[in-house]
Amino acid sequence: RLAALLEDTLHRDPQAVQCYEAVLARVPGHPVALSGLGRLHAKTQDWPALVAVYDAELAGVGDPRTRAELHFRSAEILDARLHRTDEALARFREALQLVPRYLPARQGLERVLRREQRWTELIALHEEELLSINSPADGVAALGRIAQEAEEHLGNLDLAADALRRALDLS
Repeated sequence: RLAALLEDTLHRDPQAVQCYEAVLARVPGHPVALSGLGRLHAKTQDWPALVAVYDAELAGVGDPRTRAELHFRSAEILDARLHRTDEALARFREALQLVPRYLPARQGLERVLRREQRWTELIALHEEELLSINSPADGVAALGRIAQEAEEHLGNLDLAADALRRALDLS
């Protein structure tokens, strides 16, 4: 309660951070303290500390959807704010392991792979996507993306042609 008072009423954020940290030292994973600490670190743009808060939240969460969301949030910060690309990619992938059709994580992963020009990994991601696709139209679209990436970025016409043949088989 003291931390909330310091934060909300007195606007003494550094002291509120100290109070939230004191609560966490006594009760690791305390959800209210983690929430308050996360809010303050986001407000002050202390990105490494915010990622650490997400990690602490992960330690106490069992729900796969919530875990995937926390991995996604930390991946976004690691990528956009801290420029730690490999760690961000690992977090995006972890989110997709937990919830395979989690669209924000898939989009984030694709965005970073494109930006970093990691075409082979992007094609592998599309191939993984094919394993969970139920409709032929979605399969054709994924195979079209594989063909396009293979042709335009890798210059691998054999791989592109194979993807297009597979798309024709599906349709």
